[in-house]
Amino acid sequence: MSVEFHNGPASGSAGDQRTAGAGPDAAQQMYEAFAAPLFDYCVGLLGDEVAASDAVQDSLIAVDAQISGEPEPDQLRASLYFAARRQCRSRRPGRRVKPADPPRAPATPDATASRTPGETLPIVTAALARLPDGDREVLSLAYRHGIEGPHLGAVLGLSPRRAESLLSGAGTRFGQSAAVVVILRAGEAGCQVLEGIVSQQDAVASPPDSKLIRLVRHTESCSDCARVVGDRAFSPDLISQVPLTLPAGRLRLRIIRTTLALGAYRRKAAAVPDGSAPSPSGSAPQG
Repeated sequence: MSVEFHNGPASGSAGDQRTAGAGPDAAQQMYEAFAAPLFDYCVGLLGDEVAASDAVQDSLIAVDAQISGEPEPDQLRASLYFAARRQCRSRRPGRRVKPADPPRAPATPDATASRTPGETLPIVTAALARLPDGDREVLSLAYRHGIEGPHLGAVLGLSPRRAESLLSGAGTRFGQSAAVVVILRAGEAGCQVLEGIVSQQDAVASPPDSKLIRLVRHTESCSDCARVVGDRAFSPDLISQVPLTLPAGRLRLRIIRTTLALGAYRRKAAAVPDGSAPSPSGSAPQG
């Protein structure tokens, strides 16, 4: 049976879900294939690596308990990202997360190349940091994690059309935010009025989307800003340059050990009719 995905985790019948664990080898393969990008995604949502490792671990366990056979890879990946998103949202309801600092890009030996990754990465990360959480999430899913088409809507719990609309709007705002970053990085050669607006904004707490709207309105009507940006356009494709945040060795070991142990326990519990399966440590559960 293949995993089916309908705006939620992989699903089948109740009987399928009780007996569908993929087994230790399959669980380890699933970890190796998906845990690193899932960890990066969860760090982006939570801003904390330990909490992210917990979310990845719980997501792998939940989806492993619901699959059997050879699930279609894109559906399995969408199921995992949906589960990870739900785990993260339960850990940070309604709280804006400060974007995690990405690993530094290696310096490029070709200093004459036009807008090499080493040159654009600081602009990309700074532009992303100025966006609302929702924009950063949908852009990261699409351009860093390869979640596309109907799978993007499935992960977000939206229709494909709504998800594509969100992605299009977020891509536009990313380009506008990148232009603002370029102007601010120009220093004295940039726009002093824009710097003044940013200084005023930094002194008050207001949503990032309202801040960006005011900055964009200024840049689109300012000749100094237009001169600095020139004909440069900042495509959201540039977001793929941002390296993944990878789990440290100890976190990786903890995730896989716990995932495999609890997955095996669930399979044992499903095989015992009266529910008196041994606990994960091997002892009977206490009544």
